[in-house]
Formats: sequence, structure tokens, C-alpha cells
Amino acid sequence: MKRRYDSLSKYTAPMDLREKLIGLGEVSIQKSYYPELQKRIHELEQAHQEIQQLNTDLEARVNQRTMQLEMANKELEAFSYSVSHDLKAPLRTINGFSKALLEDYAESLNEEAQDYLLRIRKASLHMGNLIDSLLVLSRSARSDLSMVRVNLSQIICELIEKSKTENRHRKIQCEIEQNVIVRGDESLLRIAMTNLIENAIKYSPPENTYIQFGTTDDTSRKAYFIKDCGIGFNMQYYDRLFTPFQRLHNDTDIPGVGIGLATVRRIIARHGGEIWAESKIGDGSTFFFSTSECI
Repeated sequence: MKRRYDSLSKYTAPMDLREKLIGLGEVSIQKSYYPELQKRIHELEQAHQEIQQLNTDLEARVNQRTMQLEMANKELEAFSYSVSHDLKAPLRTINGFSKALLEDYAESLNEEAQDYLLRIRKASLHMGNLIDSLLVLSRSARSDLSMVRVNLSQIICELIEKSKTENRHRKIQCEIEQNVIVRGDESLLRIAMTNLIENAIKYSPPENTYIQFGTTDDTSRKAYFIKDCGIGFNMQYYDRLFTPFQRLHNDTDIPGVGIGLATVRRIIARHGGEIWAESKIGDGSTFFFSTSECI
């Protein structure tokens, strides 16, 4: 006896056993099930369209933000050019004329006038150094990274030798772990190492300047360190250490502009790493840093 179904679609397939047809299998979708299926398909199509629209909107927003970022970088570049040329030119003039006055008219000036001129020269030189440091800080944050193998040990050795030449009055000794290699931007990492080494030397006594560089696995990730035997600093003021224009020592005792460590932190951050320090007054300081990629 045949039974009829009110169906909208039907699928029939042969059924065989050992290559012998034994019957037909039939699957049909009844009309009562179709509206629910149609509703589901419609909901999926709507969801797909919404996702496509969201992706389109997101792409447009990303493009807009990219254009805004490019414009901001161009404005920063123009500002840096202005700072480098328009602001430093008057400083060079001030420094040049004050130097000429001291050299050519020193005998005509009393002691107080000579002191004033020396202060003018010192202030103009300090401002020039400050502008240079600000430019380095700015460029370290927005320059493109060129990732290569960087031998930190070699950079440290070169910086130490350069410091020995420039500071012959100092007795500089060092202990450098060899072949410490990371992956990063060589020019930026050289700037960071320069700041750390210069600080280590500057804050150490001339008769005993000892610097150590190496790696440590004491932390959860591989880290590198630069240790000195200098005057150290009070850890109570640690939160100011990497802040621009913040100095933990008096300018009259040790000159500086207070931007070096801020630049180092920015460079290390761009390499996916962190920087931190440990110190004790009179017992030196140790600066640790990490990168996202080491070799």
C-alpha cells in the first residue's frame, strides 16, 4: 500500500548488496518543516550580511586612523626639523658670540662679567643638548624598525673603548659577557646602550669605574644587565627614574638633561621588552632589560 506525503523535496538513492539492487531509499522534507528551515537560512544570511558590513566599516576606520597617524608623523617630522634648525640656530649664535667675547675681550671684562658670559655659554650648551636629546627621544618612538641580528657585546665593547679615549682621567675597567646576540634595530639599540653606559660611567668615581655586562635567567624571561659601582640612587624615588626631565641627582653635581633613561625605556618597549633597575646609595646600580626576541 502506497502512502503519500505532502513534501517539498525528495531524495532517492539505490540500495544494493554485493552489487545486487535490493531496493530504493528515499528521504523527503515535509512541508511542515520547511518554514523553520527557511527562517534559519534567512537568519544566517542576515548575520553574514551584518558581518560583511562590520568588516567594511572596520576597514574604513582602520584606513582613516592610518591616514591620521601618517599625518601626525609628518607633523612631528616637520616639528623636529623646525626644532633642529630654527631653535638651534639662535643658540649657536649666542654660544658663538659669548665665546668670542671671552676670548677677545677677557682682559677688558671684570671677573663678574666673565662669570656671566660663562653662565650664558653653559646655558646655551645645555639647551642645545636638551634639544638634541628631545629629537632622539622623538625619533626613537616613531622611526621604522629594521630588525637584524645585533651583537650587544660588541656594541658595549665599542662604547667602553670610546669612553676610555674620551675620559683618560678615569680608570675604566669592565667585564663583558661575549656573544650576547638579540634580534632588533641596531641603531636604536646602540642609542639605548650608549645612554646606559654613559650613565654607568658618569655616576661612578673616576678612580674606580667598573662596569659589568651580561645575561641573567633569574627572572621569568631572559634578561640582560649593565651594572656599575657608582653612587647609586634612592629606590624611594624609583617611579621618577624613567620619566622625562626627572633627575635623581643635582645638576651641579652631575650634569644631564634627564631624558636618557626615558629614551632607553621607549626603545626597549618598541622591542617588546621591559627595563627595570636595582640600586643602593653608595653601592652602585644595575639596570636590567629584556627584548621579545633573543638568539
